[in-house]
Amino acid sequence: MAGVPFTLGPGSGGRPQAGSGHRNAADASAVLAVHAPAWPRLPGSKLERGMGQGLHCQPQRHQRAILVRRQPGVPELVKTGRNRLLAGAVLLAGLGALAWAGSAAIHHPAATPADAQTTIRIVRTDLSSTQQVHGTIGYGAVQEVVVPRANEAGDTYTSLPRAGDIVQQGDVLYRVDGLPVPLLYGQIPLYRRLALGVSGSDVRQLETDLLQLGYAAPSQVRANGLFSPALASAVLHWQAALGLAQTGALGLGQAVFWPGPLRITSVHAFVGAPVMAGQPILDVTGTSQEVTVLLDSALLPLIKVGDAVTVTLPNGTSTVQASVADVGSVAVPVSSPDDRVGGDARSAVPLTIHLADPTSIPNLDGGPVNVSITVQTARNVLAVPVSALLALADGRYGIEVLEHQGTRVIPVETGIFDATRVEIRGTALAEGMLVVVPNP
Repeated sequence: MAGVPFTLGPGSGGRPQAGSGHRNAADASAVLAVHAPAWPRLPGSKLERGMGQGLHCQPQRHQRAILVRRQPGVPELVKTGRNRLLAGAVLLAGLGALAWAGSAAIHHPAATPADAQTTIRIVRTDLSSTQQVHGTIGYGAVQEVVVPRANEAGDTYTSLPRAGDIVQQGDVLYRVDGLPVPLLYGQIPLYRRLALGVSGSDVRQLETDLLQLGYAAPSQVRANGLFSPALASAVLHWQAALGLAQTGALGLGQAVFWPGPLRITSVHAFVGAPVMAGQPILDVTGTSQEVTVLLDSALLPLIKVGDAVTVTLPNGTSTVQASVADVGSVAVPVSSPDDRVGGDARSAVPLTIHLADPTSIPNLDGGPVNVSITVQTARNVLAVPVSALLALADGRYGIEVLEHQGTRVIPVETGIFDATRVEIRGTALAEGMLVVVPNP
């Protein structure tokens, strides 16, 4: 304890304050709470010798005396202010009957100065522990639109979209030889000619598109995956509306199937260029903003699809609600410290996060954001402010409860922490108990 002086004066509320001769506060490791009318100095005792070696204690009558040292493995909760929470465990020999082992609650008069402490009631509530991670907001992965291997649309590009354009179902994506190539929705690309007599999932998505666009009647086209005469008639109607040759069939390159609306990010082709099989035409993304995160693989068991998260936008103050839409199944190696992952992560898993209201934020693409992920939740638990915790001699925590006859310290087990509160458990605890908390 030499070289770790703390002063317990009338203004300290019985909680230690670093003395002017404080040389090595980082070595401090324990808390010993002693409640007595006065602190006797035993001649020749280790206490007296310790005080002569730089440990300055000035307890007053009915004042709380606490000596503090930190110990590895115990959360370090004293950071700022007037040492509101003293974390550690006690190892101070020679105090004899004055030492309290922390195994039982001890009653003592409540006489701490009124301006040094206050009381707050134990509450029953829900607590959540969160993890802050870095992310990037954008429109999802960039993909290419490519000319099919065989093309029936034409030979030359005559019109192309611009970067930033949004193209939806039925809209013209680009033009070849002056004729429109429309966008249709579907997971399967147009890899073959669709005509009377063929069947399959690609036929079903064409049926669905024409039904949704109003070119097919539900009473005639049933979206069963069979290219029927009724579907051929619907295709003729659609082609006439677009100004295409009315063949009743859909040839390769005459439309582009995509899972949903597109946002153009870049254009590879140019007006007047020849249409070449396998050539990339456009780079596109989805139209809804989303957040991507590289999550430390160690946290993966705590995350699942559907979990609610909070996204803090690049201005550092605005937040939006969101949810986890996808959790990657393949970990990405992290060979060196990566600010996107944080800590000492060796691998990370990509997360995709969808915003609850994508229209509520500005048009950002590639902007950095912070994501608060709830990794643990405790419901209907007893909780107190973190500053109410005391570190006991045996390494546990306790709280000081105010009662009619004075105060007593009750050992507690701690659960999860949120930003300001901590879950506490113990048979002697009850909702509504008054707990002593130091003033800021």
